[in-house]
Amino acid sequence: QSKTPLILIHGIQATTDSANVETDNKTWAEFVKLFNAKDSGLDRRYSLYLFQYCSDREPVSTIAAKLRDLIDQKIPGRQHVIVAHSMGGLVAKSYIGETEHTRGVWKGKKGGETTIGFITLATPHHGTPGANDPVTMKRFVPDKFEAIYNGVQQYYWRSEKGKSGPSVRSPSAPNRSDLRWDNYDLKLDASSKDINADLARSNRAFAPFSSKLIAYGGTAASTLSVFETGAMLLETRMGGQLNEHRLLALANVGLVNGLGRHFGDADGLVPFVSSLFCNADATLTERPPNYICMSTSRVRRFEPGGGGEQAVSQLPDKDTLSIFRASRGFNHLDMLTNADVLKYLVKDLAALLPTNQKQIMIRPLKSGKP
Repeated sequence: QSKTPLILIHGIQATTDSANVETDNKTWAEFVKLFNAKDSGLDRRYSLYLFQYCSDREPVSTIAAKLRDLIDQKIPGRQHVIVAHSMGGLVAKSYIGETEHTRGVWKGKKGGETTIGFITLATPHHGTPGANDPVTMKRFVPDKFEAIYNGVQQYYWRSEKGKSGPSVRSPSAPNRSDLRWDNYDLKLDASSKDINADLARSNRAFAPFSSKLIAYGGTAASTLSVFETGAMLLETRMGGQLNEHRLLALANVGLVNGLGRHFGDADGLVPFVSSLFCNADATLTERPPNYICMSTSRVRRFEPGGGGEQAVSQLPDKDTLSIFRASRGFNHLDMLTNADVLKYLVKDLAALLPTNQKQIMIRPLKSGKP
C-alpha cells in the first residue's frame, strides 16, 4: 500500500490468443530490467502491474471499461500511473477520459481524476492512415508507389492462421477500426465513413486531463533503395516472415512515401504528428527552430540525425521536453525497447512521485491484469 501502482499496457496484437492473457507476454521485458536496476530507484516507489488484453476482438472503449473494472477490483482507492505503448495508449486515454469508477471511494469519478500521470510510447493519438481503407487513401498515393503501398497493406493486415473473428484485412474490424485516422487535420473528405469518429470523441473527453500526459514520439528514416524494397516485397509474397525491424522499415516506406508524404514522417506505423498529439490549429507567423507542431501535451521527440540529445536552446517550445537524434531514427519497436528512449522513461517516472515515500520491498510482477 505504500507504493504507487504503475500499470503497463501493451499495444495491438501483443496478446492475440485469449489463452495467453494471464501470462506475461514479455512486451515490457527491457523496461522491467531497468525498473529493477539498483540505480533506478523505481522499485522502491512503484509496484508494477500488467494489463493485458486479447487484440482484434473488442473495441478500445470496451477494453478501457475492463481496465477500469480491474482497477476498481484490484487496487481500489489507490492513485496510479500508466505507461502504454502504441494502441495501449488509446485504451488508457479512453479509461482516463471516458470511464467513471463504479465502486468504492472513487465511485462516479473519471479515470483521469485518479491517475497521477500518463506516458505514451508511439501511441497513435490521432490514429494512423495505414489502418484506413486503401480505397479512402488512394487519392494520396503517387502512381510510382501504388504497388509498394498496396503490398505493405496486404502483408501487414493479413489474417493470422487459425484466428477466429473478422479478418483484420477489414478496416471495420476491431481493433484496426480503432486505429483509423480521426481527421483532426481535415485531410480526409468530411463525408467519409472511414473517419475515426470514436477516436475524435475520446480525444475531446481526454482534453481536461491532457496536462497529465507526456507523449513520446519517434520517426525512422523512410528511404529504402528500389532493390531493398522489391526484395522485401518479394520475400513476403513468397511466404517469408520479415523480422520486426525489417517489416517496420518496409511499412515506413508505404506509410510515408506511399501516401505522398501527406501525413509526414512516421515510425513505420504511426505518423509523428499523431504520436506527438499535435493540434490542428497551429498557425504561427514565425516558426522557431525544430518546430513540428503545437501539442496538447508535453512531448519527447526521437528522430533521425546525429548529435544525441539536442541542447535546450534547440527546443522549439516549453512543451517539448527533449529532442534526441540517432542515425536512422526510431521505429515503432524502438519506442518500446530502445535504451535511449527508456532512459527518459525512467527519468519521467522518477519525477512523477515525491522522494519521501516509505520504501518497502517490491511485490512480484502481476501478470495478466492489475
